[in-house]
Amino acid sequence: MMKLITFPIADEGMKMLDAKTIGNNIRYFRELRGETQKQLGEVIGLSDRAIGAYEAGTRRNEDILKRIAKHYNISFRLLTTVDYANNDTRINKDKVLFSENTNLDDIDNFLDATSYKVLSQKALMNHDINMAQHLLNNINFYTDDEEEFRDKSNKIIELLYEKMFDETFELEDRVAIAINVFNLIIDNETHRIESKDYLKFLKKSFEAGEVPNIEVKKLLTKVDEIEINDVSEDLVKIVMTCIYVIRLDNSKLDLAEFYNCYRYIYGLGRIKSDYAEQADMGLELLVDLAKYNNKYAAELIKIWKEILF
Repeated sequence: MMKLITFPIADEGMKMLDAKTIGNNIRYFRELRGETQKQLGEVIGLSDRAIGAYEAGTRRNEDILKRIAKHYNISFRLLTTVDYANNDTRINKDKVLFSENTNLDDIDNFLDATSYKVLSQKALMNHDINMAQHLLNNINFYTDDEEEFRDKSNKIIELLYEKMFDETFELEDRVAIAINVFNLIIDNETHRIESKDYLKFLKKSFEAGEVPNIEVKKLLTKVDEIEINDVSEDLVKIVMTCIYVIRLDNSKLDLAEFYNCYRYIYGLGRIKSDYAEQADMGLELLVDLAKYNNKYAAELIKIWKEILF
């Protein structure tokens, strides 16, 4: 069963790390790319000795750090605010990642960031859907550019979408992918991203399965006309239908109930009311679910308490 988890994230308010830790990050991404200090220096315009000084933490220049981040296709925030070389998302350079069965060229066609490429490939090879969701939710790690943000986001969604219909994956894994992408649809962070890929995912998912209600099929004809930013009645119906389809599986009743309150939190309630009122209703429902041992609600509340208190 899918776990709801969080990973260390960077934001504008986080303090810059000390020079030594930033140096460790530089070394980590350089080795991940397979470059020597001399090769990195040639790109940046520094000697290998100077690169060594940056990695040792004895030198720190913001302009140089920005050039290094750009070279490795990561954001300046990721390089300087997250102890990436030592946190739980660190990539262990296992040879299996570069085996004959790993087609990195295909990944390279749409993800130019080496770190992002390897993370994505590792996530999919290990059926690690949580990692895939982490990558999408924290894509600001890998670019400072809004247009590139949208492009990379849509590409990883496409990748998840393809894997859902990959019959070499176990059905349980494919369902987990579908549930996680649905989670992203009702997450307000997706409002920053063009909606067409999410809506296409919904439409194709229903077309591929057995949809029990003829009215649902009618809704699918409207999907192409709906924008995520417009919380329209049709969008609410589609989200509710997703919950209904999940609920058909008795083993996923807890998950369906969790999403049902979650949609209120993000303003996708059935009733006509303002966002704040719907959010309050959703939070009350979430607390009630946790009291009745809904593990998804209980875990989310626990995470929020750790963040807020």
